[in-house]
Amino acid sequence: MSIVLPGGTTISQFGFGCSGLMARLNRKESRRLLETAFDHGITHYDVARCYGYGEAESVVGDFIEGRRSAVTVTTKAGILPPRKTKLLATARGIARRVVGIHPMFRRRLRAMTRTMSSFGCFDVATIGQSVETSLRELRIDVIDFLLLHDCTPDDLSNPELLEYLTALQRAGKIRQFGVGTGFAEAAQARQIYPALTQVVQFANGPWQPNMLNAEWTAGLTVFTHSAVGPAFAKIRPALAADSVLAARWSSQLGFDAKDSRKLGEAFLGAALAANSKGCVLFSTQRPEAIATNVKIAPRPDLWLTLCALAKTIPGHAPA
Repeated sequence: MSIVLPGGTTISQFGFGCSGLMARLNRKESRRLLETAFDHGITHYDVARCYGYGEAESVVGDFIEGRRSAVTVTTKAGILPPRKTKLLATARGIARRVVGIHPMFRRRLRAMTRTMSSFGCFDVATIGQSVETSLRELRIDVIDFLLLHDCTPDDLSNPELLEYLTALQRAGKIRQFGVGTGFAEAAQARQIYPALTQVVQFANGPWQPNMLNAEWTAGLTVFTHSAVGPAFAKIRPALAADSVLAARWSSQLGFDAKDSRKLGEAFLGAALAANSKGCVLFSTQRPEAIATNVKIAPRPDLWLTLCALAKTIPGHAPA
């Protein structure tokens, strides 16, 4: 299903999140995911300079070649990937070997590589270098959506920033720009710097129901993400351990809530309904999951129900 965004751009309502490319997956596997998404009707791809140890943009560029008129792409500036060193090469090798091993090992590895990245890089010189690198890696002439990655309102206070991004827009290097950050930060930034927030991206789903308080996004281009991932780490074990809680969920949803596949589809359908005029991003490393997800329809009937049910999970404290 395609939608027309407020700026006039037509994109698929589902977008493919590229954060998992070139990390635990090699180049061939990463490319396969992108092609599978495209073959199933997804035309929007969300990447960033820091994804895949700085290599995700390159494989997206390989994929885009020959398809540019059929796809749109978001990339982000503000977080720089680790420098290419022997330590980084070792980390990448470990990442691909620990697939399927206990999540603790993956968490430690992510934490280690995170310390190797540079955050808060929002001066105009660095943004300019980032944009040029993204254009080169993606092998495109213009970035459809450039987002300031994990920014705070303080990061946007430099008056040169808006001038510079507007100049890049006039030069034809970016079409639209905005922020990709936490919901609270995006909302505050919108109040203070409306010209910098015509495009916003933040988490939303029944576990983090930010669209319930997002009246301020009217007329904006809105990308949402994390409809499923963060929730299931809490919800699945809670339902498995508490038969009464699981029965309550199942009764209100009309299916066995312990069926992870059906529950995931319900979460994505609810997220589509909540952001009906925007694009909902999902990420997976399984091609078969893409084929399943694109068939999911908006479920406005489940949005409020799932938001309420999420609050019944012990320890529920959405970010």
